[in-house]
Amino acid sequence: MIPHYIGTKYPEDITKLYKKYTKPYIQVLLKKTIEVVKWLEKLVK
Repeated sequence: MIPHYIGTKYPEDITKLYKKYTKPYIQVLLKKTIEVVKWLEKLVK
């Protein structure tokens, strides 16, 4: 299971997610996402 999907699949856990998804945590996720996108772009070229 993808941990970032919990909030939509299990709405009762949304409060826990609000505590987890701080600005620094989201910045790390964004950085990793950008890295994956760049890696994928290299693969399709």
